[in-house]
Amino acid sequence: MRRRVPGFVLCSFSGVAADCIASQTCLVYIDDLKGKLEDRTSNKLVRYATRGWTLQEVVMSRKAVFFNKSWVEFGTTEKKEQREKLAKMCQIPPELLCYGGKPPFGASVVLQLATQRRTFKPEDRAYSLMGMLGVRLRADYGEGQSKAVSRLFEAIIQNTGDVSIFNWSGIYAGSSVLGRSMYPTDFDGYDNVADLPFINDGHGRAYDYDSAKNTMPARVHSAVRLDHFGVHACFDICHVEVIIEKNNGRALDNIQNVERQLLLDKKTVPADTNCSFTCDFTLPDGSKFTATVLCSVTMLIEYLESKGHIRWVMARFSGVEHANWFLCEMHMKDTPSNDGWFAEVLQSGGVGAIGPYMNYLESAGFPAKRIAMKWDSQNEFRASKKSVKRAYLWVG
Repeated sequence: MRRRVPGFVLCSFSGVAADCIASQTCLVYIDDLKGKLEDRTSNKLVRYATRGWTLQEVVMSRKAVFFNKSWVEFGTTEKKEQREKLAKMCQIPPELLCYGGKPPFGASVVLQLATQRRTFKPEDRAYSLMGMLGVRLRADYGEGQSKAVSRLFEAIIQNTGDVSIFNWSGIYAGSSVLGRSMYPTDFDGYDNVADLPFINDGHGRAYDYDSAKNTMPARVHSAVRLDHFGVHACFDICHVEVIIEKNNGRALDNIQNVERQLLLDKKTVPADTNCSFTCDFTLPDGSKFTATVLCSVTMLIEYLESKGHIRWVMARFSGVEHANWFLCEMHMKDTPSNDGWFAEVLQSGGVGAIGPYMNYLESAGFPAKRIAMKWDSQNEFRASKKSVKRAYLWVG
């Protein structure tokens, strides 16, 4: 593909998915495959199943014929008895093999399918998903994967309003770039969205089709704004009391010692150094849960040293059935007291009841930053209706 002409690149990238749908048959040549499908017993991944651009070929085509290294037909999707083995080899659900169009699931499932796949150029991890996600992007090689993923997410929100793209988890995820805490650093943050058939340690994993069907597009009923400040929207919020490593005072002493060592070392910056720790959360209704959390050394110290103007809350997009809860740090520096505006929001039952602050909250909202959590902690969180209120947030 000639990548010198931007217009040609855009048309080529955006047209790949359309070509797959329009084609009568997709011919797939796998150069590291030998023999016949019936003789295949190994779960070893073929290179074809690890490449980013091949995902849309096997999903959006109507029919595919596979050839081995010797250009001998290996299998075809027209034979029902071969579909399951071919799907497992391609690392996709059998129901999505040659689906013949855009998958009916949420964007988070498509991003999960891409977790095991890599591309030669980092930006192509985002560009290769344009067709399956129903968006168009202009290629800009050199911008880096992080910015390419940001533009991809912005296009998804603008075109489909599907906020399931924020259903990532994992202590290794969460961008440190200002205004991008809602964006994962890598697609691996979507690995647990649905129970999909990825091969782990050379063994296959069962696939639950209903798991993916329940992960439908999560569309909000109010406006979502994305810019350099972050993500602005109406969120359900649940205030939580946090105890870190069983004792906040001891945790503060320990993390301050770590900060001093980092400053003496001069090779790393506390603000860019992440630490993982266990937190015990208590909800307003008295229920409790434990979670593994990841944040920077500086963020943790600021929270432990704050006197109420920094609070941790669980949040999710308001009015969205398939939106996940996630942990957020909220800054309350402008409050007249520790019980300030945030307490009024919780007591009033929503932002709309606070007349003097209505315009401010809708235009700016409370500044917040997402904090990464492990999937099991994030997925198991439940909050009673009495514990959940609404507020506008800038999650940046």
